[in-house]
Amino acid sequence: MNYLVIENNGLIEPEDLYLIGSSTKRNDDTKIGMFGSGWKFALAWLMRNDCLPHIFSGEKKIDVDFNLVLHRNQPVRVITIDGKETSLTSEMGMKWTGWMALREIISNAIDEGGYSVNTIWDPRQFNGIENKTTIFIPMNNELANVLRDYNNYFSFERTVSFENEIGKIFIKQQPSEMVIYRKGIRCYDTTKVTSSDFDFNEIDINESRLAQSYSVQYAVADFISNNVPVEIFRHILKDDFINYLPQAPNESIIQNLKELLLLGEIYTCPSLQGIGGIFLVKNPTIMIPNEWYSTLAEMGLIENPFEKFMDSGAPKNFVRTDNKNIDGIKYYLRGLNLEYDFHVGVFDGNITVSKNNVYINDNVKESDIDVAASIVYNSSRSYFLTQMK
Repeated sequence: MNYLVIENNGLIEPEDLYLIGSSTKRNDDTKIGMFGSGWKFALAWLMRNDCLPHIFSGEKKIDVDFNLVLHRNQPVRVITIDGKETSLTSEMGMKWTGWMALREIISNAIDEGGYSVNTIWDPRQFNGIENKTTIFIPMNNELANVLRDYNNYFSFERTVSFENEIGKIFIKQQPSEMVIYRKGIRCYDTTKVTSSDFDFNEIDINESRLAQSYSVQYAVADFISNNVPVEIFRHILKDDFINYLPQAPNESIIQNLKELLLLGEIYTCPSLQGIGGIFLVKNPTIMIPNEWYSTLAEMGLIENPFEKFMDSGAPKNFVRTDNKNIDGIKYYLRGLNLEYDFHVGVFDGNITVSKNNVYINDNVKESDIDVAASIVYNSSRSYFLTQMK
């Protein structure tokens, strides 16, 4: 049989394997562990998957076994450590998988320092090493698959594309399901396909060492807000992270957006896509949050199709498009000598007249003469009197 061999400096104690909640790492930001339950859940998974480990503290073996106990007429495997029955059973953490169990043992080894991970085929005997913790784990298919895809679960051997105080980003040659790590250990499962993976120095995790989607969104937002180089910035934007980006842009983000404009990138935003369709922006290449787009427009860096009016009678959420030819409508109105300001775009309704402002929906179905008649009909008496003086 093939065995996985994990070694690290220092000596594991029997109590480390069964005292729930006991952890010396909880207030140490340099450590991966914090809950004091990882080894216990890992042991349970290993036991129910016939991967009972051989554990050595230095040259002394810690005996891990189980007693079969009847509980409510059901047989339960109760874990024993050095012959002492614990309160742990092999049924703990039933949703845990092989990579989660392996993650705990390797994480502990990393925290202690001087760790190594190797395999050995059918050892004649199991021996420990002075002043080291050595663990021999029988390999099954699930554990073997984790080792074969090691970088998918541990980031320590991956090439970092960029790093800041929030964490690291890894640019992949081919898009695949996004992997999120915490301190080098995978902590988030998703089907979202990206060409970027992240390793965050800190991110909220539960006792299963997994992050929730909102924690990932906050972490990505913090990462991109912290002086990311423009090429990495562009890569993240083109990776469809619109729901992971900070709502408001800071100075670092604005500077990167400016540089991308100089490089020829064209922006759009969800409001433009949702209200007016892609025709509102010619050849958009990058989707950015609405507030980013509005900020760039207010700075005069891009054209803003969202018109703002002092006129209180303007349609709500009017979006200028200038997509409809209104020469025919103007032709039928020319004899009235009225000075209308025409605004063509998208809004709820077809035609709105407020004082001398006329708002015409791109999708109006009436003929030009009918639209002209509607404009006259809806114009106020006071406006006519003002224009006739």
